Amino acid sequence: MHWFPGGCGQQLRFLFHRIREEGSARAVLLTAEGTRAFVPGQNSDELSVLSDEQITELAALAQETMSLIEGFRIPVVLNLNGLALGGGAELVAAAHYVVARG
Repeated sequence: MHWFPGGCGQQLRFLFHRIREEGSARAVLLTAEGTRAFVPGQNSDELSVLSDEQITELAALAQETMSLIEGFRIPVVLNLNGLALGGGAELVAAAHYVVARG
């Protein structure tokens, strides 16, 4: 399964900013490898070593990232190929279009 690591939010924000700056993309497609889960959520082992302040910062970054995706000026399509829990469910909600395979 593909957990939603803390650094993933930063990577997504970076990529979406690059796409916006470049200006040539006509759509963004988000997908994941595997068939069991798209993103099952945050790995609780990763969270267990973080302070309350770090967790709050991580949650704020995740929310900013989802808001960026939701308000993106070109279509964001999500290829949902399995379970989407936690951050994965937030990605589903933020995307403009979702293609689900069963």
